Amino acid sequence: VIAEEGIPETLRVSTTFSLAQLAMANSDYNKVIDFLAKWDAINTKPKTDAYYVLKSQAYYQLKDYQKGIDNINLAIAQSDSEGKQPKENWLVLQRAMYYSLNQTDNVVAVLERMVKLYNKPEYWVQLG
Repeated sequence: VIAEEGIPETLRVSTTFSLAQLAMANSDYNKVIDFLAKWDAINTKPKTDAYYVLKSQAYYQLKDYQKGIDNINLAIAQSDSEGKQPKENWLVLQRAMYYSLNQTDNVVAVLERMVKLYNKPEYWVQLG
């Protein structure tokens, strides 16, 4: 579909993003990054948190934690700037990548936020 001439650009954009999501479901993380790069090249609207989260998840699976953390931080910052609470799984991913990067101060900061927002016993235990 995305290679077809004459299709509406909105269809090309949405299909390309869907292909990135399918690549993630198929555990083809390099393809996720490739499709997101293609999507980014043709997309004219502001990037959504879904874009940053998907990219972050792919980088996490590829063990490129620095690129992953850069993207999850953008998703969380975007959510914060819109006055929304970041999704719990975003913070879990952020914490995991900081842990993998041996950034313990950041791990603690994320856990403190998780305790404030979600108040689950396991977060208290991990914080202790």
